[in-house]
Amino acid sequence: MRKAWNSITSKVEKVTVLTTVKKALKEEKVIEIDYTSKTSGPTTRKVEPYAVERGYMAGHCHLRGEVRCFKLSRIQRLEITEETFEAEEEERGKAKALIRSFDR
Repeated sequence: MRKAWNSITSKVEKVTVLTTVKKALKEEKVIEIDYTSKTSGPTTRKVEPYAVERGYMAGHCHLRGEVRCFKLSRIQRLEITEETFEAEEEERGKAKALIRSFDR
């Protein structure tokens, strides 16, 4: 049975995930996440976060080799690594547009 964001994640955990992603984005640090996809199940991924809003994060996924959109409620574990990256403003804009296309 699929559970909603509110039923599987406490308010504190939601804030922690969002705050940590925003910190990594600001510092341009790669994050490592355990993510449960709706279609492919659980995976561990390294992601360069480019944008976060509306309950989603978009960034370059090292596993898939492209910019992907991740629902914050599906992140089971999150860690900021020491790896850094540089994101162009154009990449950030495309990431925000991707998030908006997933916001349903």
